[in-house]
Amino acid sequence: MDAVAAAINTGSELAQIYNDISVLENHHCALTFAILRRKECALLDKAQEQQLPGRL
Repeated sequence: MDAVAAAINTGSELAQIYNDISVLENHHCALTFAILRRKECALLDKAQEQQLPGRL
């Protein structure tokens, strides 16, 4: 049994948060954005301003 199936079958907190749909993928995406929102980790701020001026 893989980790996703185990999370869903056991009714884990992650499976409940993400409604059993792409549990680990959604968790990793949410965690990545949470990290990137931190001031000390905001690696994309300058790149976005330079690449997409006026669109953010």
